[in-house]
Parts: sequence; structure tokens; C-alpha cells
Amino acid sequence: MIEYYFYQSAAPNMVQYAAEIDFLYHINLFDWPIEHGHKDYWEFTIMTNGQIDNCSNGKVRTYGANSVFIATTGDVHRLLASGVEPVRYINIMVKESFLQNTVERLSPGLLDYLRSDDFSLTLSGNKISEIEQILLQVNYTNPEQYQENDKFICSAFLLLVSAILFSRATTSLNISPYLVLLNQFAQNNELLTCNVNDLCKKLGYSRGQLNNLFKKHFGITPHEYLIEYKFNHARRLLVNTNMTISEIAFAIGYANPMQFYTTFKKLFGVTPNRYRSNGHALVPQNKVQTKKEQQ
Repeated sequence: MIEYYFYQSAAPNMVQYAAEIDFLYHINLFDWPIEHGHKDYWEFTIMTNGQIDNCSNGKVRTYGANSVFIATTGDVHRLLASGVEPVRYINIMVKESFLQNTVERLSPGLLDYLRSDDFSLTLSGNKISEIEQILLQVNYTNPEQYQENDKFICSAFLLLVSAILFSRATTSLNISPYLVLLNQFAQNNELLTCNVNDLCKKLGYSRGQLNNLFKKHFGITPHEYLIEYKFNHARRLLVNTNMTISEIAFAIGYANPMQFYTTFKKLFGVTPNRYRSNGHALVPQNKVQTKKEQQ
């Protein structure tokens, strides 16, 4: 079994600065089948595409796109690509001394939580994009500006930590993880072009499981939820923008404007054009009638 030190993860032109920095990052397009450990740093892995089997300490866990997993100084692991899609993932390497001196003070007990089997995290696509955009700034700076690069990677890592803290807080409040994710996707407008199959994939449930969860929490099906979400957004676009009907239809996933037009009139009793003229006075805001309510 190989044990890697922090400096060994640095690019050749960064090795000389490794003692003075706390962070490194890589973007990888391949698995890592060699069993290894990390002597003085933790590795935070953010999956952006494909599927990886993390074989760690005698256990195998599979992680897909948007998921996060961690290898600490106490772990021995290897990464094996699985599934049919090519893998892509971000590794953020953080010195254990930084975690102990800073992160543990920020949130006592957090490191124990991250070491535990209870830890799991799925990030929204927007959050991953934010993290990656910060990391990419390092590519445009001189390696000799290693302190500035360290600040960039630290900023990206703290975004990840904020997501971890939020996830941990909602878990302690017994909020279902899928509701937290759903809220994140909704706030980031990531559901506008989704169908039910897409939603199942994002949340990690079968259609039957998701249907039961939505019936329990919302009293409607995932399909009805998406219709309500999309057409409430369409109403806001009609009132607050100059977008054409076709553009609004396309924005919420309708390639056929006539289908959008027909569905809108069925839901609200008026055409999109009339709603644009005085629609906010015609239908209560944030309210689409479901089939159950129409009966």
C-alpha cells in the first residue's frame, strides 16, 4: 500500500511551495486503481460525470455525478470507474493541520462527522459550477503566486464546507435529504427543463419511490409538481419580461409553443397573451390547479 504526502500531489512547479500552502486541486478524467493512503492531508472528491466505486477500508460505495466523498488520513482506498459514462471528478486536497486548526474551530465535531459512515452529500449543478469556476482561476495565475492560488482554492473549499454544514444542519432537523436537494434545484432553476425521469435521476429514486414521496409531502405527483413549478415560472416571465411566448415555452422545456399555449390555458383559464396583459389579477399567485383540485 502506497502512502502519499501532500507535496507529492503538487505539480512539479509547485513542489517547492508545498510547505507554505494548505490546498491543492486536480481535475481527473480517469480512475485510480492503486490502493493508497494520505499521510498528512484529506482528499475531497466532487463527482461531475460518470460513476466511481470508492473501495475504502474494505467497503465499496458507488458515487455518481454531483456526489461528494472524502478520504481522510485514516483511510486506505482506491477508485474504480464503473458504469458506461466517462468519469470526471474534482479533487481538493487539504492539509490535515488546516482542518484541525481552522475547520474544527469553525464547527466543533465536524471532522468526526466527516470521518463517519453517516456522511453523505450531493451538490446542485450550480454549486459545483461555482466551485469549479473559482478553481479555474488558478490556471490563469503564475505558479510563483502560490499564496494567491492558495486563497482561490481555499475559497472553493469553503463553499464546499458551507454546503456540508447546511446539509448537516438539515439532517439534525430531520428534513428529508431529497427535499433539501429539491429546494436547491428549484431555487437554481435547474428543474425548468426536467421531466419526471430527469427528476428521478437527480434525486436518486425510482419513479415509484418518488411518486410515493411526493404524494406524502405535497399531495401531488412529481409530474404535477413539475407542471406547477414550470408554469408559475412562465407566469413570472410573462409579467416581468418581454420574452416571446415561444421563448418562454422553450425556457420551461416546451419545444412546441402550441402545447405550451394549450396547457397554459387549461391550467389558468386564459391564454398566455391575455395573462400578460392583466394575468396577475386573474389567478392567485403560485397556484396551479392539480387534477385533484379540478375534480
